[in-house]
Amino acid sequence: AVVGTALLQAGPSFVAMGSGRFRAAGATGGPRRELVGRRDRPMDRDGAFVDQAPVTSAAHNATASSNDAVPQNMVGDDGLPVVGTAPYKARMALLRRIADLDRGARATPLDAKKIRKLAEKLAAFAKEQEQWRLAFPEQVSSLEGRWRLLYTSGFVRDRDSSSGVRARPGQPPLDSPVLQVGDIFQVYRTHDKEADTEVVLRPPKWLRDTGVLTRLPFAGDDPNTVLTLTQRFEVAVPATDTLRFAFASGQVASRLFDQLRPLSFPLTLFGLPPDASADTVATDTLITTYFDGDIRLGVGGR
Repeated sequence: AVVGTALLQAGPSFVAMGSGRFRAAGATGGPRRELVGRRDRPMDRDGAFVDQAPVTSAAHNATASSNDAVPQNMVGDDGLPVVGTAPYKARMALLRRIADLDRGARATPLDAKKIRKLAEKLAAFAKEQEQWRLAFPEQVSSLEGRWRLLYTSGFVRDRDSSSGVRARPGQPPLDSPVLQVGDIFQVYRTHDKEADTEVVLRPPKWLRDTGVLTRLPFAGDDPNTVLTLTQRFEVAVPATDTLRFAFASGQVASRLFDQLRPLSFPLTLFGLPPDASADTVATDTLITTYFDGDIRLGVGGR
């Protein structure tokens, strides 16, 4: 699950806003964070990405008339596109703002503040116009599929006067001499009330550059390892926009040695079934504040 403000893109990542551990935002403890995600794009039979059709909601379409001569990618002094409705401008500004921030790892506290304001604008538009929102449990199936994490405030690094940059307590590095954290996905299986957090772990660049991994016996072409954390979720009633998550199990699968069976392990005490029916120290919650079928914004706790 994801913690904080997250942007998720469907089928690419939700600007899911969430925690550095990509857990559903916690119901207890810690600051609230934002996540941005996007639905992951589907692949064709040859493994090529298939571009999705653009969002067609009228409120997201750029206006024409007197603005026809203005390039639609032109940005004003406020950082928003010159052409388009207010929701469209905020949406495009948010995607532009997070584009080069490596899911938040390259963001400054000022970047995070600006992204939070844009996310709050979109959430306000969704509430005012009574669209781009989900009502659970009736619309939980809209989450079905694979979402890529675009940004999380949980990855934003604090700054101090001595070292300039420092990680937050408990924040994992995305790039280290030991490994690199690649794409992070959230895969919903709404019929089963389960969601998988998939984290792609890569060998460090210095090791990949040596070429030694490709020369290992029985090694495949993909040197990555995938960590999958499975969670059970329930609607956090009486709220209709919030899901509560509890970890169930985990799995580590090596793509380099695909002949090895994945290593599975429980994430509950004594391997008991997870309980997401109530807020406890073992659960997290994630509020979906904006959803247009392609982009999803979420706000969570710890």
